[in-house]
Amino acid sequence: MKQGVNGRMKKWTYLLHLGYNMWEDHGPDHRFAEGEKPKYPPRTYLRCETPLWNELLKRMVEAGINMVVIDLGEGVKYNLKKA
Repeated sequence: MKQGVNGRMKKWTYLLHLGYNMWEDHGPDHRFAEGEKPKYPPRTYLRCETPLWNELLKRMVEAGINMVVIDLGEGVKYNLKKA
């Protein structure tokens, strides 16, 4: 790994958005022409496959990435019930 100017290790970071739905709060229809269908329409479940994660992780290491920042998106279910 490369060192920065101050002698510390550089952080090579990958930003991972966990989920597809976070940009679809108005539904996908506003982004597509009439009759055109979205490739990844919003779903009620999280799409994150373990084999894909393992492959991405392997390739990130090969590319020298040493930090992953995960944007939880809809990857966490928040319980907002009043006490």
